Amino acid sequence: MSGTKKSREFVFSIKFYQPLTSVDKTKPKGGQVTMPIRKQEPSGNSATEAKGATGTAGPSSASPINRFAREILTEIFWNCVPRVADPEGWMSSKNAPLLLCRVCSSWRSIVLDTPRLWTTVSITIRNLKRDPQVGRQAINSWLERSRNLPLELYLIYGPRGFTRTKSDLLGTILSIFYSHSCRWQHVFLQIQLPDAQTLSFPQLDAPLLQSFMLLGTWDEDEDEPLPLPFSNSPHLKQLHWPFPIDVPANPHIHWSQITNLRISSGMTYFTALEVIRLCPKLENFDVDVATAYHAGIDSDDDSRLPLNPIVESRSLRALKFLVFDDCSSLLNSLTLPEMKDFTLEVFIMDEMGDNVPRQMLPPEHQAFLGLLTRSGCQLDRLKLGHCGFTSPAVLECLEHKSLETIQALTIANLYNQRILKDDVFIRLTMPSSPPSRVLLPKLTHLTFELCLAASPGALGRMVHSRRFSWKEHGAEQLKSLSVVGKLKEEDSNLISKAISDGLNASIEEGDSDQYGPNDSDDNSDDDFDDF
Repeated sequence: MSGTKKSREFVFSIKFYQPLTSVDKTKPKGGQVTMPIRKQEPSGNSATEAKGATGTAGPSSASPINRFAREILTEIFWNCVPRVADPEGWMSSKNAPLLLCRVCSSWRSIVLDTPRLWTTVSITIRNLKRDPQVGRQAINSWLERSRNLPLELYLIYGPRGFTRTKSDLLGTILSIFYSHSCRWQHVFLQIQLPDAQTLSFPQLDAPLLQSFMLLGTWDEDEDEPLPLPFSNSPHLKQLHWPFPIDVPANPHIHWSQITNLRISSGMTYFTALEVIRLCPKLENFDVDVATAYHAGIDSDDDSRLPLNPIVESRSLRALKFLVFDDCSSLLNSLTLPEMKDFTLEVFIMDEMGDNVPRQMLPPEHQAFLGLLTRSGCQLDRLKLGHCGFTSPAVLECLEHKSLETIQALTIANLYNQRILKDDVFIRLTMPSSPPSRVLLPKLTHLTFELCLAASPGALGRMVHSRRFSWKEHGAEQLKSLSVVGKLKEEDSNLISKAISDGLNASIEEGDSDQYGPNDSDDNSDDDFDDF
């Protein structure tokens, strides 16, 4: 990658926060960011005030709901506010707590005097002409009402056309956030800037911080990596950081208690292995990783791979590698007996910086099988993305003992490399009569993207059998199917019958621009079929 410009955008995944904050999907969805409502002196007629604010009469003091004790009303109000699943729902007059302030004076008094209703600040700015500019006074007023309680802060900032005025707005918001770092508990920042030089962090004292996410769009070849800004964060467990991390060089981070880690650039195979070795409680690790040469790092660490002794983690359950070259030495350095979710995605570019199709590397395929055998793990989810594995190679993976428990399988390509032939779909089809062995008996979710090369009807028969013939084989019923690629008529007809039975299916033909040089019926991977 050295010397090549590449822009990457990382998108917020709410799953990162679900273990920390209860998510109620029944909560109302939010509106736009607005300024907090100005305080008004009560006129003594709460119903009149509510009608003037919302157009409808609010509950009078004689209303049944106002007969509840203040503590009960407070609990009801707390269950009215949006949850983290709706990050744009906060700070909107259409939602609690601001909406509750507009009902009547008694409710307004309770809401303003309940700090926990004000502990989340969520600001989304994508269009400065449409989205109100939340300023210093508005945010400070909101935070003052939270008093000394721990805070959850969310900022999604990506207005079109970066200017000095927009930079000042971003700086204002961040400076307020920084001034309250001693109360940070969960922080999410998604910031789109021309380059990382316009973004900086002071040293932050964050004694309550449990999760921190920094995501954005960066021009990676012009960035100066930002160091971790925390001088004190003894409770940090979840971290998403878009720059390389040298674990031994950051002793102020309690790596022994990190459970979730995402590093989105600049890591080498060796430094990624060091993270796994030095984080004994790590459960989820998502990392973009390359050899030191392709990462543009002057280091001889790659010569030490594969490691001996092998790095073993008995805590790691979900692992995602995005690699840029042969990762066999990385896979050969790991043993992961508790792994349940594994993703291997390959990102290959030519000299012009364009994505290109990938041919299979036999050592990488064997290293993956070796990892499964050595670990003795039982996978629930597997994704192979743009790996270039041939149809026989994929089938060899699917027949591995570690995949007997697989529930979700994804085979995906960036280009229309037609790699999956009849052999894969025949083996995935329920046998005509039991007790023949069923391949992947627990499979319920299946995804194929730009990889179909089977004869007409092969995919459809497999889907049909897993939807209608699963019981007699003691298997699980296929619940969802996602396909990117043009289906044959025979496949479409059979899949339509499964959809009529309740199969959740998404079928897309795919973008013609994604069709690369391997888009032909005579698959160019034929030379590898005997592998």
